[in-house]
Amino acid sequence: MQLRCADATTGFTCVVDEILAVREAMLADVDAALIARLDDGILLGAVPVPAVLHPANGSLAQDRPYIEITHYDVVFSSERTQTTQSRGDYTDGGYSVRAGGHAYELFYEIACVADDRASQAAMLEFVLGSLTPRGDLVVNGYPLPMEAITVVPDDQIGGMRTDRIPLFYRVSARRDGGQVARVSAAKTVVVDGDLRGVR
Repeated sequence: MQLRCADATTGFTCVVDEILAVREAMLADVDAALIARLDDGILLGAVPVPAVLHPANGSLAQDRPYIEITHYDVVFSSERTQTTQSRGDYTDGGYSVRAGGHAYELFYEIACVADDRASQAAMLEFVLGSLTPRGDLVVNGYPLPMEAITVVPDDQIGGMRTDRIPLFYRVSARRDGGQVARVSAAKTVVVDGDLRGVR
């Protein structure tokens, strides 16, 4: 990145804030953003409550209370997926072309695990305030749409109503389309035609 002053005779001050370079990984990045939003955000008995990820097929060794984040579904979104390539990174030497990527809906269950109702209720209040019914989840500095959804007990994990009182959210995310192709700008344009019929 190069910053140049348009008027070379005077100096200038440029304040650049929060430059972020990441290697995106859709699932891991959304997981990390949810943990960052919920981890140690509420105190119970002067002790911060951790937010932990459900360990896939492993066992969760975590002392109560804690907020458990379970990612339980990924659905391809054809409506939000572009079929054309996009251009960007314009310079005097050309530009970049990349595929539009693929859009997905990520589904999460948030459960407040505690030994007593008072703690569970306080944790639920915290989660409801931190993850509003409609809002954004900032992932790698970019806000992704997030919305609370309803999942009936028959469709919940385990297929029945329990004392967990889970909250369900959908995060609209996107995976990168792959490699970026550099395109050089045209240097010379030649227009040729048959002018013999013109008088």
